[in-house]
Amino acid sequence: MPAKSRVSTDRASIKNYLKSLDGLKPTKAVLEAGFNWSYFYDQLAEEIEEVCLAHPLKTRLIA
Repeated sequence: MPAKSRVSTDRASIKNYLKSLDGLKPTKAVLEAGFNWSYFYDQLAEEIEEVCLAHPLKTRLIA
């Protein structure tokens, strides 16, 4: 799996992408605090072990 990927934003596509990462445990995500961050946070929190919400101007968690 490449380090960078594009995934459609519907729930089914997100779930399928996260399932493709099953061999990469523990799976962690950094989520940019944007307009619809809560939607993605809820979806990610159901599927992976750790989700970090980051403000890109305050932290350097997102390259």
